[in-house]
Formats: sequence, C-alpha cells, structure tokens
Amino acid sequence: MNTSKIPRGNEQFWIFFFSVGIFSFLLGFNRLFDWDEINFAESAREMLITQDFFRVQINYEPFWEKPPLFFWLQALSMNILGINEFSARLPNAIIGGVTLISLYRTGTQIKDVTFGRILVFLYFGSILPHFYFKSSIIDPVFNLFIFLGLYHIIRYEQIVSETRRLLPWEITEKKWASIKAGLWIGLATLTKGPVALLMLILTYSIFILLFQTWVFRIGQIILFILSYSLVVGAWFGWETYVHGSWFIEKFIQYQIELFTQPVAGHEQPFYYHFLVVFLGCFPMSLFFIPGMGELPERHSERLVKKFMMIWFWIVLIVFSISKTKIVHYSSMAYFPGVYLAASFLYYQIKEDLKFPWHTYLIYGICTLVFGLGITLILILAPHLKDYSYWIKDIHILDAMNTPLNWLGGEYWIGIFYFLILIVGLILLLYRQSFLFILLFAFSTPVFLNLINYYIVPKISIFTQTSAVNFWRSKSNENAYFITYGYKSYAHYFYGEVKPKNALKNDLKWVLENEKNKTIYISAKLKDYQNFENEYHGKYQFLYQNGGFRFYKIQTLKE
Repeated sequence: MNTSKIPRGNEQFWIFFFSVGIFSFLLGFNRLFDWDEINFAESAREMLITQDFFRVQINYEPFWEKPPLFFWLQALSMNILGINEFSARLPNAIIGGVTLISLYRTGTQIKDVTFGRILVFLYFGSILPHFYFKSSIIDPVFNLFIFLGLYHIIRYEQIVSETRRLLPWEITEKKWASIKAGLWIGLATLTKGPVALLMLILTYSIFILLFQTWVFRIGQIILFILSYSLVVGAWFGWETYVHGSWFIEKFIQYQIELFTQPVAGHEQPFYYHFLVVFLGCFPMSLFFIPGMGELPERHSERLVKKFMMIWFWIVLIVFSISKTKIVHYSSMAYFPGVYLAASFLYYQIKEDLKFPWHTYLIYGICTLVFGLGITLILILAPHLKDYSYWIKDIHILDAMNTPLNWLGGEYWIGIFYFLILIVGLILLLYRQSFLFILLFAFSTPVFLNLINYYIVPKISIFTQTSAVNFWRSKSNENAYFITYGYKSYAHYFYGEVKPKNALKNDLKWVLENEKNKTIYISAKLKDYQNFENEYHGKYQFLYQNGGFRFYKIQTLKE
C-alpha cells in the first residue's frame, strides 16, 4: 500500500488547531457589517429569542431568502458564548479548520501527502479565501459542502477509471460515493439553496459529455437522489407540511430574481467576478492558468483536473451572467482554483518547471494593488479632508468630521506587504515554489490582521459606526426602531429588538393607531429632508453624526 496516500492524523490535528486559532484571532474586534453579516446573525439571535429553530425569521417574521442550517450553527455558538460578534463569526473560523483538513485529505488521496500540504498552505495564504473565515457570511460553509459533494462524484469517476487492482479503501469509497455526494449536496442546499445542486448537475454533465464515455449509472443516480432527498426533505418537507408551500414558492422566486435582476443594487460589469477571483485570490490565482495546461499526470489525475477546470469556469461564467453580482458569490471558484494552482506547483517542485509569462504579469498587477496601492492609500488617508473638494457624497463628507485617530504609521502595513511581495518575486525567479507558498502562508494572516485591527474600524466609520452606536444606546428602551430611506439590519441586532418591539407596520400606521409609543428613526443625509418634510411637526431631532441623522417620535398619550 502507498502510505503517502494515507492522511496523517497528527498533521490533521495541528492543521485544525493552528488554523482555527489564527482564524479566531481578533474575530470579535469589529462590529458586524450590514447587510449580510448582521442579517445572518440577527436570524440566529431571533431563533434563540423565540426558541423556534425550524423557521428563519427577521424582525420576527418569516424570512424566505435562506434555509436554516448556517443559522443553526450561529445560534449554537451564541447559545454557548453569548450573542456577540465573536460567536456570530466563530462557526466560519471552525469551518476554516475543517476546510483545510478536507483539502489535506482529498489532496493526499488524489496524489500524496505533499500535494495535500501544498493545498493547505496555498489556500490558507491566499487573501480572500483566508479572509472569509473571519466573517459571518454563509459562503464558507456552503462552498465546503459543495466541494465535498463534488469531490465524491469525481472520486467515483477517478476510481472507476483505474486499470490497476483497487485497494480496499478505494472499493469502499466507490461503494459509498453517491450516498456521500447526496448527503453533502443536500447539506449545501439546506445552507443556501439549490445552486448547490445546479453546480453539480452542470459540472458533472459537461464533464461526462466532454471527457467520459457515457454510461447510465442508474444505481448510483438512485442512491444520490435518495440521499439528497432525505437530507433536504428533513427541513423543506417539514416546513411545507407545517406551513404550506409558501416558503418554497417565495424562495424560488427570490433565487430567480437574484439571477435575472440586480437585486439590492448589486449590479456590476460582466468581468467583475474575473477581477475578484484573479486579484482577490492572490497568490494562488497566479497558478490557475498554468494548472490548466499539460502536466505529467496519470490518466485518473487528469480526469480530476478536467473536472476542476469545468467547475472553475462554470462558477465564473454563471455568476458573470447573473445580474446580481456580490463579491463572495464567486467564492465557490476557490476550491477548483486552488486544486489547479496546487497541481501546477506540485509538478513545478518535482520537475523544476518554468513559470509562464502571465504568472509574472498577474504578480506585477497584484504587487501594484496590494503593495504600492495600499501603501499609497494609507499615506494619503490621514489627509483625506485636504481632498474633500473631490468628494461629492454628502454621507462621506459628514463622516469625515468623525475623528479617525490615525496613528501616522499605518502605511507601514502596506510597506510590510510590499516587501513580502518583493521577497516572493525573488523566490519565483529562483523557482523556490515551496518557500514561496510558506512565505504567504505566514505573511498573509499577519497582513489581514493588521488591516482588521488598524484600518477596518476606520472604514466602518464611513459606513455604519454612528448608526450602530445609536441603536446600541437605545437597546434597553421599550421602543420601535426604524430606518428611513435605506435598508439595514443593524437596528434589529444592535437594538436587541424583542418580539414586543418588532414593528410590523409602517411608521404612518403606528402614528395613527398606537398610543404611548416611542419611535427612534435613523436617516442618511441624502434622505433626511424627505423625512422631515413628510413628518413635519411630528419628530424631535436628536443629532447628526457619521452621515446619519437621528430622530425621536412620541405618539399621543391615551
């Protein structure tokens, strides 16, 4: 037996232990961000308040945009550690450790332990893949489940293609592949929706059409359907049985709107996700294209690579066609991307392959963006007021009046990463690929934590800090909380809204029908005049700060 293909238990333990520790560092330092982070945390909080864990809610009303699995994880974390930013983000930090173990195990099984290690270091040291494990968005969990589901499908095809005698553990893998794939894709569907099944169908169908002789595997298909249906039906079936089909109808309608319309104003050019993936996934993005080329792989390994190539391009193309473009939508491409990148580096290390010219081109662009660009921004940022005549957004102009408490040396964060990039270039030129991977596996977490500690709080001031502070200050009052002219979830989570204070009607209805009620309102500066004209003589202006104006309305007494 080839022991190099057996994942080592002690390595898996240390991968998990160190990665979760690093992902958890400064996890609760910054407030949750509108919309997604606060939205998801609020749904989990309301589960704990109502003790209703089978219905997703916002403002204590049914919320049909997402299934419940991720909120269960957050609610469990909050139940143990309290309702706060750390507990809201902790599930993703733990999922980060599980993800790296999964990459290690799958890489070791497909090639060997060295390949598994390259996958781990490369994913851990890349900017957006690392960053998302320090957030409270759904995608890290969703993408891991899809990866595990698709992995079992391609492992089945890979094992079937082997001409040698199969090892006992490979026979077991082949036997259970469809059931495991159905389980993981089912869990992905319970996390975010049917895109998981769509990715499997598109990727596998194109793979079969292009690269495999079609064999109708009726037994495997039936096992997958049964496994998938049991998992998905455990919640969707119960929801439909108890409350009718309204959730499924609304949910499907919302998914269609996301694809066909720029929901919530998230409209970007067609090439948006290409930029996000090739810049945001630095440094592993340097090797996406080389990994798609001809490499000295065995037939079964080439099958896996072809599968990963199809998955990678499907994600980029599908989400580029979609009208709603949000930065983390293309994060599903990180898994096939890291596989392709690691494949090239694996053989580059073994056979001293040359790096193609476009590797250096992408490296140069990323150096300009993450090295010189960030350094320049951090040099100019403390003097932002000097350039206020260039800024037309009144929200930002007002937020600039809030002290940002610049220390004066923040630009050293950019210089630090720029120097790392220079060292990395030297390692590339000398073809020291493994040292290159280790360099970024150690430096990228440092860089991101410095940004998280020194820069993110200042960015937050321009987007939400004053509103979050206002709602937190009113969280103990028996009042209604409303935003005027803009959508937000901050007043629910940071105002700690209880069922009795969950506003079910609009402000006009409350003024006409409810007595002895206090109402707090926030409005952005671009909308405040509309509010004051609409409710002239009825409001009390409290103060203006950070691009927001805050008001109080007291309804008539009995």
